[in-house]
Amino acid sequence: MASFTDLDDEGILDDGQADPSFSLFKSDVCTHDNCAISSIRGLRNGFYYGAKVRISHAIVMGLLFGKGNYFDILKNALNLAW
Repeated sequence: MASFTDLDDEGILDDGQADPSFSLFKSDVCTHDNCAISSIRGLRNGFYYGAKVRISHAIVMGLLFGKGNYFDILKNALNLAW
């Protein structure tokens, strides 16, 4: 069996053969300390992405192509983003 130091980043041995015990999707490996905290962080990052990218894109598109006053454009952008 090959040791970890004999493998490169893709699980290829020094002799060019793939290591059958190497897997990118091992179910027993957990890379974070707490799954609940990681879930909360993922939710937080999703809201951050929504605020940063989706809402700003909807506002710009509303200003460029929308009709009505600024309040209606902003209200429509919030409806489109969420």
